[in-house]
Amino acid sequence: MNKRTGMKYLKVLALSAAILIASCSPAEHKEQYCSQSVSPIFAEIGEETRTAIGDKGSNGYKVVWSKGDRIIVSTGISSKNQMTYTTSDDGTASAAFYPENSDMTLDFSGGAIAGYPVENMYLGAPDADKEVYFTIPTTQYYSPDSFDTDAMPMISEITNEPTIQFHNAAGVIRLMLSTDLSDIKISSISITTSGTISGECGYIPSSRKIFFDDSMLSSNEVTLECPDGVQISEDPIAFHIVVPQQKYENMSIKVTTTEGLQKTFSMKDGKKIEIGRSSISSIPLKLTSLSEEGKPQISAKIISTTFSNIRLEVKMENVTSYYCGLQTKLSFYNDTESGHLLSSIPYMAAYTAPLSYTGYISSFQPEMRDILIEPGQSYVIWFIPYNSSGNYTEDDIVYVETMTQSYRPGGNVKVHYTDLEIDKTSISMRLNASGASHIYAQLMSEADYMRFRSESDIVKMLLEPGGKSTVLDSNSDIFVRKFLKPGSVMVLAAMAIDRIGQYGPLTVEYFVTEHIPYNSIRISIDKDIDKLRESSAISWSTANGTATEYRYIFKETDSYLWENSLEGSVLTAQEKMYIDPDLYYISHTSAQEAVLNGLVSGQEYVIVVVAADSSGNISVADSWKFIY
Repeated sequence: MNKRTGMKYLKVLALSAAILIASCSPAEHKEQYCSQSVSPIFAEIGEETRTAIGDKGSNGYKVVWSKGDRIIVSTGISSKNQMTYTTSDDGTASAAFYPENSDMTLDFSGGAIAGYPVENMYLGAPDADKEVYFTIPTTQYYSPDSFDTDAMPMISEITNEPTIQFHNAAGVIRLMLSTDLSDIKISSISITTSGTISGECGYIPSSRKIFFDDSMLSSNEVTLECPDGVQISEDPIAFHIVVPQQKYENMSIKVTTTEGLQKTFSMKDGKKIEIGRSSISSIPLKLTSLSEEGKPQISAKIISTTFSNIRLEVKMENVTSYYCGLQTKLSFYNDTESGHLLSSIPYMAAYTAPLSYTGYISSFQPEMRDILIEPGQSYVIWFIPYNSSGNYTEDDIVYVETMTQSYRPGGNVKVHYTDLEIDKTSISMRLNASGASHIYAQLMSEADYMRFRSESDIVKMLLEPGGKSTVLDSNSDIFVRKFLKPGSVMVLAAMAIDRIGQYGPLTVEYFVTEHIPYNSIRISIDKDIDKLRESSAISWSTANGTATEYRYIFKETDSYLWENSLEGSVLTAQEKMYIDPDLYYISHTSAQEAVLNGLVSGQEYVIVVVAADSSGNISVADSWKFIY
């Protein structure tokens, strides 16, 4: 069996607590290692912490460090702030660890965190907001009366001295396996759940809680391999698997024998099992029958389709986990023909439940509740059974097609709006329609609205599958359109759909954003190119009022700010200086002159200047386009 060296466990007869700290003191360690040229750090295995499971005595277990054990310590995120330490101690719960690189030292005054095992740890800064990353192996190996060496991650709390207290960052599932059958040897045990159960984890120091990054680095499956086969009988044999601290549901446990026979145990619907940090949760399993590993079989058929939901029936055999999805028919065929669907499978999380189901697609898997099913649209629901090899072909894809019903006229539910707020660049309101299932709405410019020749064209635009409309629940959050031009005339077109798929009367409302309140000051730029070339300074003068501040934009003519005609660009710049005077390309000055730095000979530029009064209102701009 391919095993790595690591923590050892000792048999004990009686202990006063579940976990005991060895009595070897730091002073004794210093005396023992006085010949070392560098000072050690001390690592202690905290209470309730397991690095291995020893034989149970009358009161509990004892765990110890072993000679050659390595830990990694971090006082910062750079490599110069991280060191690996090794111990020569053996059989103690508190051990002296010496740096592998004696030329480096760590400063503990700003805090430190540590992890074990070294190979599966990535440490950040010792800060409550910085994550530590470690790995719970997706493949673990059977160890008699314990779990796999190095499978149990340990994390230290933040410490400000070179004495480190470790605690577990995960728990253990203990499968107590028995059988009445003869000559049964276990080859492997796989656990799959609806949530992530192995792979890369994140951890925030001091929280003692972990979380998973939802990516290809984590998995909803963990497998315990038994390379030499483990004989089981009527007396239960323990199989230990390290898993994260969390609640699990929809758990499936597949037991495989050395003869290739299998038995799958599935958790009942609605039942959950909670795994605590540093705890062992036992699950008794008895093999009463075994069967040959069958080929995965998935069948699916459509029961009914409405305008907003799809009801289907799914049956699965010899399937412990699977992938599934809901796509438009066009998207599905594009993805299968291009190979994108199969190539993306390794980046998806496999599902474990339900393995047989009849009901609405929105309740089939949680993720499908967020997919809007539109009326009059063709859809494909697809399934792919998981296989451990990771190799999939189009023959593995099982799918069904259906088309939703189209909305139809005849409803009488009307859209209303409240909480209307309008400013210079946005319009917001709360839309509602009592008795409706959905609201379709679009806020457009008056010019865009006038392009529609009839009300039926507007209705078609609103209800078009995959269109530009915003689709809202009947009691919606605020509907917002931002970044409009000041003084814009906008039109809201909206309609409500009742619960039997009929749309009500069209609501059309006009709104106008606020205009910019320009002041009466006239500003004139001194357009003297020779003076500018001589001094790189540009000046201006004002009339018809008193200015308290001047704002100007100075950019090359090929800048994205200048679009279409110069007049339109000046208006855009003028509005930007009023709405957001802190943009990076706007300068402020109280004087009537500005020095233009970085001018390039032969380059064409535009400068736009406005004057602001004591109320913050700006003047109509003056501009100058010139070649330097």
